[in-house]
Amino acid sequence: MIRALIIAASLSLAALPTAAMTADKRPAVQAALALYDGYRGNGNVTAADWELPVFSADLTRIIAAWMAKNEAGDVTELSDFGWFCECQDWDQQGFKVKPLSVKQNGDHATIRMRVRAGWGTSVEQNLVMVREDGRWLLDDMTTPSMPTGLRAALHEAMSD
Repeated sequence: MIRALIIAASLSLAALPTAAMTADKRPAVQAALALYDGYRGNGNVTAADWELPVFSADLTRIIAAWMAKNEAGDVTELSDFGWFCECQDWDQQGFKVKPLSVKQNGDHATIRMRVRAGWGTSVEQNLVMVREDGRWLLDDMTTPSMPTGLRAALHEAMSD
């Protein structure tokens, strides 16, 4: 009987870190899901993805440099599609996004997402999130259009 109680208590304690870890991951996942809010429901996209205040400080600096070259007409790559939807058009009623996996270590998280823009197709994306000043922000992402990452794609576009 005592052995059964010890085993039961051990199993209960073993479950605690998992539950706590899941709760700790929730803010990072919620921030990642929010990246796609403009594509869902009423499809109210108010700005281009790169104009949204959802990027880490470092990535924001890189995007600003890319935008300056883009506005000067020197760079046009990466500005003809939505980075988060991986599309130019989407079905706002059929748009779906689902987290597939989450790996978090302190203020860093990698979240693998499945994105369906509608019409039966989907893509997988890896989002690298960082927590800065209490907010989870996008620090990089890999997608079929940017297999080496957004950062690398921006640098490559500016170097051409």
